Amino acid sequence: SRGWTGSRRARRSWRRCVYRFNPTARPRRAPISHSALASIMRAQQDLITIATPFMEDVHQFTEGSGYSILLTDGAGCILLVGGDPQAIEQAAAIGLGRGAYWSENNAGTNALGMVLLEAIPVQVVGAEHYFDFMHPFVTAAAPIHDVRGRIMGLIGMAGPIETTTSHTLGLVMSAARAVGNQMQANWYLEEANQHLGQVNTILGSITEGVTVWN
Repeated sequence: SRGWTGSRRARRSWRRCVYRFNPTARPRRAPISHSALASIMRAQQDLITIATPFMEDVHQFTEGSGYSILLTDGAGCILLVGGDPQAIEQAAAIGLGRGAYWSENNAGTNALGMVLLEAIPVQVVGAEHYFDFMHPFVTAAAPIHDVRGRIMGLIGMAGPIETTTSHTLGLVMSAARAVGNQMQANWYLEEANQHLGQVNTILGSITEGVTVWN
């Protein structure tokens, strides 16, 4: 029999999953086409470019630990997988590869899917995952917010349950916050440049004098 875990959020997720999935089987995921993945990657290029160095920083902190570092878009589609080669291979073996969707609807109870629903950082340990094949692992994830507070992506980590520590959640939270801050700074800079361009256009098209004061 399967007992409820200690996490209230995990219990709520299990209740949603129980009507859709067999916990002892692996979820059937329709593979995303290469063209569809390429389109998603192009659309998320700014996020990928900004997140990559922060993911590399996380890898330096966790090198040799067996953790993979994940970047997804706002729908839970995995865009990048980093970490040691062995960790990346292990992630791929459980379906954590580029183009895979890890929302709750696709992968049951897991940290990535729960963040998309709860909009807060989450760590899911061992048997808190709905599917049995995920019980030897820990997943952690945190949301990347845009300037309007919407989730534009996630930073996540996955590793062996033996390496579980509270620091994992802290790492993904810090990385996600840094990526979000940089994305927002770039957005504000682009907005300022657009306004400056509009002002220059206006000033260049009028013949009257202009006085500016503070």
